[in-house]
Amino acid sequence: MNRGFKYYFGNGMRTAAKVLYSGGGYLKYLLYYFASAIGRLIPFFGAIFWVSDIRRAKIAKREGTLTVTRAFGGVDGGNKFGATVLSVTLVILIALGGAAALCALAYGFWLFGYLLGASAAMTRPEILAAVFALPCLAGAVLFALGVGIMFAPVPYIVDSNKKVSATAVMVAATETMRRSGKFAYFLSVFVPVLVKAAYLAAAYGVLYAIVQLVSSPVLLLILCAVWILIALAVFAAFAPLFTLAGDIAVTELFEDISLDPSALENRTKGVFVLKAHGCGAEMNGLDGDLNRLFDSAPEPQDRKEDVRYVPPTDYEPKMGVFRENDVAENEGSAESAESAEGVEITEQDRNGQVE
Repeated sequence: MNRGFKYYFGNGMRTAAKVLYSGGGYLKYLLYYFASAIGRLIPFFGAIFWVSDIRRAKIAKREGTLTVTRAFGGVDGGNKFGATVLSVTLVILIALGGAAALCALAYGFWLFGYLLGASAAMTRPEILAAVFALPCLAGAVLFALGVGIMFAPVPYIVDSNKKVSATAVMVAATETMRRSGKFAYFLSVFVPVLVKAAYLAAAYGVLYAIVQLVSSPVLLLILCAVWILIALAVFAAFAPLFTLAGDIAVTELFEDISLDPSALENRTKGVFVLKAHGCGAEMNGLDGDLNRLFDSAPEPQDRKEDVRYVPPTDYEPKMGVFRENDVAENEGSAESAESAEGVEITEQDRNGQVE
């Protein structure tokens, strides 16, 4: 169940502050950050950092600590490594393919607009060309963004399942995001980027003001150097907090909404319900139906006499009257039974003697 961006990001901020600024967590974060920054540049191999980010966030949430080596535990097997590389590669190719098609369409519209402007003797026909091409370029950006959102659970699904195929991972990811979580995921990624971008913009604004206000070259150089050092130190102190908080928020979101790829593979396929008919009962509201069934049900008028309950009048006596003749008869029958048994025993003895 999706519990909303505020819940996930709030938990992410609290967990990130706890693990970053205690027990050497900040140094571990920097070590992992620079290793991932270099590793993501390596073709194919850089895909494992998509999964290691999720594993690191899981460990931070459950154990309250940051780790470097254990973060790669989700892709240390051949099956997981292959599924990760193939699924990430396919996602990138889908995003690039759609964006390239829309960019080609934008170029066609740009040429059409340019020729139209030139035929109309415009002084700047490229302006009209840009107007024609801009919607397609915006569509390309939105398509790439949509692909990134729809396949966002891929690293979590790879890390959370032992044996999965790339196709099953991608199907489970799209089915997950189709149901819910798109907006919460977008905010969990966008808000940290927005906060860091706003801080950098503000820092640049202060630097620009210093350049405009200070006329002495020596003083200007000193003030700019000091401000750049201060701004970078503050950025290095708080930026990891928001980055890690976003990773933890995304991980918690996927823990709540992610679908199991094995369950999706076991679905019944090829059955489509086109039309369904009800039983014909009136559906005028639940309250009215319950009233009609229990409170205001009419008495049947054609009840027959033979179905009515009639109390019994001829009770059979449960205890009989004791009589002495019955006892004598019972004793006589018992003696005859014993004598019969004796005869059988005697015959058996005789047979044994004869043998």
